[in-house]
Amino acid sequence: MSVSHAIPVNPATAASRRTIPFDYSFHYVLDGELGKTYTQTITISIEAAFTAISIGYGVIPASVPVQFGPEQIGDLAPIVPTPPTLSAGPVNPRIIDLPVALLAPILAGRTSLQTVTNAAIHTAATGTTAGLETPLSSLSGQSRDVLVGSPLDITLGSLIQALARKLGEDEFTNLGEIGPQTQVALLSGFQLNPEIANSFLGSGGTGPMDPSQLARLFQTTGSPPETILFLYALRDEGTGRELQSEPLLNISGLGIADGDRPFRPFAMPITFAPRSNIRLDIIAKSQFRGELFVSLHGYKVLGGTGTPTGRALSSRRRLR
Repeated sequence: MSVSHAIPVNPATAASRRTIPFDYSFHYVLDGELGKTYTQTITISIEAAFTAISIGYGVIPASVPVQFGPEQIGDLAPIVPTPPTLSAGPVNPRIIDLPVALLAPILAGRTSLQTVTNAAIHTAATGTTAGLETPLSSLSGQSRDVLVGSPLDITLGSLIQALARKLGEDEFTNLGEIGPQTQVALLSGFQLNPEIANSFLGSGGTGPMDPSQLARLFQTTGSPPETILFLYALRDEGTGRELQSEPLLNISGLGIADGDRPFRPFAMPITFAPRSNIRLDIIAKSQFRGELFVSLHGYKVLGGTGTPTGRALSSRRRLR
C-alpha cells in the first residue's frame, strides 16, 4: 500500500525549493511490564518543517532463549516450602545410593514412582552437603533413573522449578509461588530444544537421557510479534496539540505486527515546525518483551524562507 500527497508549489519559487522524503522514528525497549508507560520526544531539525503523512510500527521480540530442564534434585521436588527436615540427617561429601529397600519395590513394579518420589528426593538430598542443589549428574545411574524416570515422566512442576532456577527466582518456588519473570516466560511459551529434540523424539520420549541433555531439554520462546498490544498517543509539543481524543489501540489504529496493515495514512497531513518537539507515549497492554519502533513517514521542503537551506540556496543563486 502506498500513500501519495500532492504538494502545492509556487512556480516562482519552484527552482529554489526541493522536496525530499523524510522519516522520524521512535525507539522503545519494552520489558514486559503490563500497564507501563514509555515516553519519548524527538525534535524537528532546523533545516525545514516536517510534514507527516502516515504512521507505522514494527517490533523485534526479545529472542534470546533460556535453556532449562531438570538439573538438580530440587527441580524434582513439589512446589512447596522446603521441608526443614532436609537440613538434618547424615552429611556425606559424596552422593550415597538410594536404599535397596526403596529401590526394590519400584524396580519390581510393585509400587509407582509417584508414591516414593518425595522420600527418594529427601534421601538423596540429605546424603550430601549440597542438599537440594545436588546435580543429578552426581547421582548413580540407578538412583537417577528412579528419581527422574523417563523424560515423559517429567512434571510441569519440575519444569517450572528448573525454569525459575535459571531465571534466579528460586526464592519464589521455595515459598510455593511463581515469580514474575517465570510467569512472563510461561505466558510466552517454551518448546523442545532443537539441538536435543531428535534425541528425545527418536526414543519416543521414553529412552534414558544424559544429564547434560536433560538439563537443556527445553527452551523458552520469544513473544510472537502479533501478541503485542499497546496504546499510543501523539502530541505536538510546539503547539500543545493532542492529535487524538485519547490514546489509540495499536490494532485499531495501525494493525497487527505480523505485517498486515502495519501503518496508516493520516486523514490530513500534519506539519510540524522546525525546532518543535513531537512526543509519543506508549502504554503497554500486554507482557510483550522486545523492541518497538514507531515511524512517522513524510517529507521536508527545503529552501523555505528563514531556514538554513533557504539561505544556502539564495547564496548559490547570487554566486551564479
